[in-house]
Amino acid sequence: MKMQNIFKVSSIKSGLAIGAVALALPILAFAQPATGITRPQNPPPIPGFGIDWVIGILNTVVKWTFTVFLIVAVIFIIIAAFRYLFSGGDPAAVKKATQTVVFAAVAIAVALLSVSIEFLIRQLLSVS
Repeated sequence: MKMQNIFKVSSIKSGLAIGAVALALPILAFAQPATGITRPQNPPPIPGFGIDWVIGILNTVVKWTFTVFLIVAVIFIIIAAFRYLFSGGDPAAVKKATQTVVFAAVAIAVALLSVSIEFLIRQLLSVS
């Protein structure tokens, strides 16, 4: 019983000591407001980051997408031409070649849409 009372008294004393130090720290440190130091009203922008940077990256991605889709479309058209040539009148092979041409047309449409989307948005928002 005596040990429990010692721990109880010891924990109360240490709690009071920690509280007193916490209350006295500002006084002990002589904390005063700094004079002559002000926060900047308009912090300078971070160089390289901004809306122009984001638009530049999006334009680069769109140009690459356009190029890749056109290359893929040309490859599909060449494959479709060889399928037509080697179909030998087989309706299944002709159907497969026709589907390949349709896929190439879709790739060209997506490529043209990716390039024209910026223009369409500028026209809808009337931004010059």
